[in-house]
Amino acid sequence: PNNLASYLLIVLPLQVWVLVRGLRPWRATVLGVGLIAETAALMRTDTRIVWVTLIAVLLIILVLTGGRRVGVVGWLVLAGVMGVWGWQGWAATAGGLRLDPGRVEGWSIAWAMFRDAPMWGVGLGTYMHNYLGYPLLDGAWPRPQYAHNCYLQILAEGGLLGLGTFLALLSWVAATVVRSLWMRLGASDGLLPGLAAALAGLLVNVGFDTGLYSVPMASMFWFLLGLAAGMATRPQTANHWAHSPSG
Repeated sequence: PNNLASYLLIVLPLQVWVLVRGLRPWRATVLGVGLIAETAALMRTDTRIVWVTLIAVLLIILVLTGGRRVGVVGWLVLAGVMGVWGWQGWAATAGGLRLDPGRVEGWSIAWAMFRDAPMWGVGLGTYMHNYLGYPLLDGAWPRPQYAHNCYLQILAEGGLLGLGTFLALLSWVAATVVRSLWMRLGASDGLLPGLAAALAGLLVNVGFDTGLYSVPMASMFWFLLGLAAGMATRPQTANHWAHSPSG
């Protein structure tokens, strides 16, 4: 369920971006049906932090779009997501956003590992191998487990050097994408704005989940991160297809 929710957190914003940019009616209908089905699937995953992140991502997309027609469509999509979220029960959602003891334990152990080896970490891929050597909280959840915070787990395994390198790469891509979007403001630069919003949502989500430690999700993340960097650095003249109303 977590992997499916993380996958939909990327796919849904991209599809919404394509939809609001304008498609032929039959394509828009098919995509709209797909969005409804995927939203229902996301609801079944019961991963509430993804709902919060998805709403934030859709708000970013609304800012990146513009125009009365696009704004109305975007707000309708946002209202639909919030409606489904409310249908699950606001009390249950608020409860799901509180840190469970398993996450508290995972985060605490990751921080303890970092303190034991602050510069180089305890070794890549060894977080769970070392897990049981640290104090555990009361509870019967499966152990050892992931940290459920990819940044903390990278910090524990790779130390300041590992996390610093990872964040430096992300910062370079983010700066390149933001600069490209700013220079081409209003040009509806293909998939780049929607892709940037989706990646931003995933990077928030992995602060509460294990996405980067799943081979399928990590592969998808690195591929899309490279795609975003490539789109942001290509010459603007190569963007002639971005304005096609047929998508």
